[in-house]
Amino acid sequence: MKVLNVDWITVSLALFNLIGTTVVLKLVDFYGRRTLLLFGSLTIALILCIAGAITLTQTTDLGEYIVVILILVYIFLYSISFGPISWVYAAEIMEDKGLSLFSSCNWIYLLIISISMPFIINTITDDEKLAYIKNTGYIFVFFGIMTFISFFYFLNKLKETRGKSKEQIREMNHADPNYKYEAYLRTKSHAIGES
Repeated sequence: MKVLNVDWITVSLALFNLIGTTVVLKLVDFYGRRTLLLFGSLTIALILCIAGAITLTQTTDLGEYIVVILILVYIFLYSISFGPISWVYAAEIMEDKGLSLFSSCNWIYLLIISISMPFIINTITDDEKLAYIKNTGYIFVFFGIMTFISFFYFLNKLKETRGKSKEQIREMNHADPNYKYEAYLRTKSHAIGES
């Protein structure tokens, strides 16, 4: 197989990420957070599964080029959905302590995945030549399925926060439908005043 130009791929990845991150600044207030997460999760799942299927069945150099193009599309879609929107949404619905926990868990999971991925790829098959070519296809399909599952979670659990104040978001996410954030603040300030 012919090896693709690594420099070209690296520059392309950065360019697609930059374009996506710039585009999302306009999209997030126009379409909203929930819509972009739904769109992103569904299209990313599709891209990953297609890339996995091509990687598992490729017999020509054309398959390699198609997978690189799909990865570039994935990077763009990630940068207009999961990448920035998960942080924006978390900041809108969580208190500071919850956001700290979210951030810590995110980085811990990324570290675990980064460290374990080479071992996972190598354990799928014993064939050295196929290990990094074919086994990445299984990884693509696995993460495609997981992303597809996240679509249903977003569809059923996430509420749109576009155009809402912090107080409205807190009231919207509270279990008690009669909950009012302003009353909670008065109670809290009254309790602090007594102590």
